[in-house]
Amino acid sequence: VQTAGDFVGRDQWRVYISNFYADKPADQIPVEVLLAAYLRSLAAECSRLPLGLIDTEFVRSSGESPVPLADVYVDLDVVSVPAERTRDERSLALHLARGKEGDRTPLLEAIAVATKRRIVLTGDAGSGKTTFVNYLAYLLATDSPVLPEALRGALPVRLLLREVAAQQIPVSARQGAASMIWDAIRDDLRQRLGETAGDRAFETWQ
Repeated sequence: VQTAGDFVGRDQWRVYISNFYADKPADQIPVEVLLAAYLRSLAAECSRLPLGLIDTEFVRSSGESPVPLADVYVDLDVVSVPAERTRDERSLALHLARGKEGDRTPLLEAIAVATKRRIVLTGDAGSGKTTFVNYLAYLLATDSPVLPEALRGALPVRLLLREVAAQQIPVSARQGAASMIWDAIRDDLRQRLGETAGDRAFETWQ
């Protein structure tokens, strides 16, 4: 039985956790249970379609439950761009403008077959980048059968860079550091699981 809500013990829990562990102190809950709670929390957050951003009246007037993102999501098509063309804005623009139907690939498929460890997704504002990230995080968090085989079992970590910049990067910093990202991951776990549980989960990720 899964229950959503606040559980007050040593920490305040804001996660989905089984009733069996609801009354136990955070340091007595198995790490795999904490990880499962993290994934349920992330899935719940990423599954919501923010229709209020489209029409503020929707939030105020609609008595219906929010529309699940996975129920209405339409996959994006992308065009692969050779690295050398990204150095020249004009060449990049021409490549994208001339993109033919055969050059376009569904984004989820493109990520699954990518040979690189890092992928940069660019596009105009409102083109669906953030929605795709939320959709992908939801699929990973729920181990959805929609996921391509190559992506199954991957652990999703979703960070909003504007929040990382505001909370983790000192004003005096001249450049970023990997430790800033690790600190952001730890803080995200703490917000979802509570400080003690978040720190325990974080130790297994390093």
